[in-house]
Amino acid sequence: MKRIRQQGFTLIEAAVAIAVVAILSGIIVPLVVKNLNDARRARASNDIQVIAAAVASQLKDTGRRPSAANGPNGATGAGQALWHSLGAAWVGGGSGVANAATAPQRFESLFCAPNQNAQANTLFGTTIAAEFSYRGPYLANDVAQKTDPWGNRYVILGYNGGSQTTNGPIWIVCAGPDGQVLAANRTATANAYPAVWNTTGVSQDDLVVRVN
Repeated sequence: MKRIRQQGFTLIEAAVAIAVVAILSGIIVPLVVKNLNDARRARASNDIQVIAAAVASQLKDTGRRPSAANGPNGATGAGQALWHSLGAAWVGGGSGVANAATAPQRFESLFCAPNQNAQANTLFGTTIAAEFSYRGPYLANDVAQKTDPWGNRYVILGYNGGSQTTNGPIWIVCAGPDGQVLAANRTATANAYPAVWNTTGVSQDDLVVRVN
């Protein structure tokens, strides 16, 4: 009987195939990672633009920043109070109160109360149905609860009674993939945050929008 020889890869052919796969992986994997990172940054950029628009609309309605205590869920705008979404706190601090589900400084307290809500007007020091008053909601609950694409919180700096006195900058901030923000950026001096965001060091990957 005639034997049928089984065809297979030679050692050289197998080595060439492995080399080709390795080369392609070295090209494709970095591109995939870059595209994922670009997509995350694009989502974060869109999110902070949406939050900035909510702040701008709220400022137009109320004529002022939140500056008093006893707002929705016990929120306060006094002093240099901060506002934040869900998510992990920034590395090194500076992102405000604890990340509890009922934390009063969450975006839901600031943006999601119904139109002419009494506590929301208390927060802004405005009067129900007056020319300047709270006319929310300004964000849907699911938007207000979003974390950034890296699982950290979005934070609003300078939207409070302290910065109201100086008309200081209002910053909407995403700390980027490292979850860190320079201390100089997240520290108010004389009731105002920096007029220009420092993009060096750990803040080189921050995404920010200034509202005013």
